[in-house]
Amino acid sequence: MIRQPNKGNSPDDSETLARLVAQGMSNKKGLDVVIMDLRELPSAPAAFFVIGSGNVPSHVDAVADGVFEIVKQATGLMPRKMEGYDNAEWVLLDYFDVMAHVFQKDKRDFYRLEELWGDGMRIPFEPAEEQPADKPAMKRTKAASAKRRNTKMAKDMGLADAQEDDGTPAKPRRRRAAATTTTQRTATKKKSNAQ
Repeated sequence: MIRQPNKGNSPDDSETLARLVAQGMSNKKGLDVVIMDLRELPSAPAAFFVIGSGNVPSHVDAVADGVFEIVKQATGLMPRKMEGYDNAEWVLLDYFDVMAHVFQKDKRDFYRLEELWGDGMRIPFEPAEEQPADKPAMKRTKAASAKRRNTKMAKDMGLADAQEDDGTPAKPRRRRAAATTTTQRTATKKKSNAQ
């Protein structure tokens, strides 16, 4: 069955979407990202295939998530169908005119989609820089990442506005490490009894 492009989408829109998908893969360090133009092939299931790889299942998931996020943010489009997240060997995101394929390296070598659809034309793709050239890239420290993650969790739990008595933002409470020796346990008990 030959699929028609989405209503209202020009061929340029499809190519732009394909480049956006490729950029999403590249942003998450997708490997060997290739855009294939299949518009001239009458039996092609889509106008473009964008193919990329990840090293391990979690990398494949991250690359596929990168595609989903960038397309949704830039265009508001949701994929018509998503498959393969369960085992993350081959994840497919179907945007009608553009199909994103994210493989584990060994599965990509096994299925060889580039060879199967080799009559299609490869479009050169150079990933854009994530940071503007005039702004230096900032290194994300573990502490900054943890702080951002904790802030997001607090917002999700409705605790974003938690404050101390003096009006400053609430700091996360740390649990004390459990005493590991008998001497430490005894000293801890004596302290708690004295209070």
